[in-house]
Amino acid sequence: MGDAQTVNAGQVQIQRDGQQGFSHNEINPNNDIQPMLQMWINPAPHAPAAQYHIQDIQAGLNCVYGGDLFPAQTSVYTLHWPQGGEINITGEVLFYIVSGEAEISENGVKQALKRGNLVKGADMNIRAPGEMMGLLLSKSLL
Repeated sequence: MGDAQTVNAGQVQIQRDGQQGFSHNEINPNNDIQPMLQMWINPAPHAPAAQYHIQDIQAGLNCVYGGDLFPAQTSVYTLHWPQGGEINITGEVLFYIVSGEAEISENGVKQALKRGNLVKGADMNIRAPGEMMGLLLSKSLL
């Protein structure tokens, strides 16, 4: 698509092939291990045309896939709390800790989470005492 760009910490890159297909690659700028998370989602409905954009992650809960951006059966949200926070999630959700620590409470059971943990649950409370960044995948959120 000719959109070669650098994706920096604190940004999310979204690509949709629009059933046209495209090739891509990631190039590491140096020999250091780069903390990066890559997800592939089979969207429904499919995009009518290929799309590409980079979105800055803001503090709070931000939809980066689905929602008002374009129709999708599943939505992806970033959850970034620079100084901690708490939120109640309704419905089924996958929650991945990108950085920091959090505690989830589901049906009265608490579980401590740290960077790299992935949990699947429903109707959960997420609380972070300090800075935390996570990803939420849900069909219906909040």
